[in-house]
Amino acid sequence: MSFLYTVVVHKGLDLPKADSHGKIDAYCELYFDGQKVGKTKVVKDNYNPVWKEYFQIYSDNPAAKINLVLMDKDVIGKDDRCGDIVISSVPCTKSRIKVENVPASMIHSHEDPIVIVSVGRCFSYQFSKSRFSSIPGFIFDDNKHKFAVPVANVPIYFCVEYENINSKNGKADLELSLLITDKDFLKSNYVDFAWLGRRFSIKRRSFASLQPVGKFGSIEYYHIIQLPDIKIHNLALATDLLIRWGAVVEKDEIDLDKIVSKHGWKGAMSYDLAKKKLHDCTFDDAHRYINFEEKYGTLIVDYDKDNVDYCYYIYSEAAMAGVVPDMACASESKRTITFYPQGFMYNGRTYTMKVSLDDLPYGTKFSSILLTSKKVQIASMAPFFSLFPITTVQ
Repeated sequence: MSFLYTVVVHKGLDLPKADSHGKIDAYCELYFDGQKVGKTKVVKDNYNPVWKEYFQIYSDNPAAKINLVLMDKDVIGKDDRCGDIVISSVPCTKSRIKVENVPASMIHSHEDPIVIVSVGRCFSYQFSKSRFSSIPGFIFDDNKHKFAVPVANVPIYFCVEYENINSKNGKADLELSLLITDKDFLKSNYVDFAWLGRRFSIKRRSFASLQPVGKFGSIEYYHIIQLPDIKIHNLALATDLLIRWGAVVEKDEIDLDKIVSKHGWKGAMSYDLAKKKLHDCTFDDAHRYINFEEKYGTLIVDYDKDNVDYCYYIYSEAAMAGVVPDMACASESKRTITFYPQGFMYNGRTYTMKVSLDDLPYGTKFSSILLTSKKVQIASMAPFFSLFPITTVQ
């Protein structure tokens, strides 16, 4: 089958009154191209039921007709049909769809009865695999439902993994990542995702010592740039997902040891000890943050209950000038870059990006961490799904 559809029936609002001595014992039947393919649970005696149920359907039809029938469960006799929910647009995300054809005897409110539905559609794993399999260097793993396609002229693979497909809960999603196979490529180049207008995080993984962090098929990769999982029923939100790349025109390697030492940091310090010993920095007791103001942003040491996080927040004016941060630790390879397209205020400054190393053991040496600020000349930005059309209907 060429296409994988995911349907989520979220909830109902102001549903019809189907019972003479109560409200409605509501459930929905799901029909796909005229065939009944499933139904939700029954929520008893409630005009505003919450179902939040997921369905997966495979089909070769890129324009399948999907609709729901609202039903009332009866203990005795045949269940009552209470109305129709026609899904006219795919994909859709939490669309509020009016229940049509409600019997006049069931209308009890001036408000229109509504059912909230999400529908996503993408090419199935097997079909996507067949589309790209003729490209030299294409690799795949059927057990993980994962494949990767090389990008022409650069040491980058686009990688897609289908997760939770065919699962009973129906919560299928896509894990999208970029695999960098040349350990020196990012010294003079910049590659990243961008998601216009929305806050989002990117997981990056590599070692400061630039050892391989993973292997997929025949390739080893030194960096992985990964988005959090995208639910297939939310693919309507992914149309503004971009990949951007360009050349690094300026690079600063920031010595964290020097930064904290000039404020009086010596050895391992608890938050309370740091408050007594450090100078020319600020403290946030509510969050247990120590803030060190620097050229392009603020270094923050965040004390958690059992560990510590190191974060670097980039000033909005620096980000607008093309500055992007990165951070790696010799003993800990995972970090996250978070983008705030609308900006956020903290401690009297506006920031649009942060990079963080999370859950490090207390006492992790600043000298083991490599923090860089790169000034980037963005050469190109392109929609991810135009470069890698796993959702495009052709």
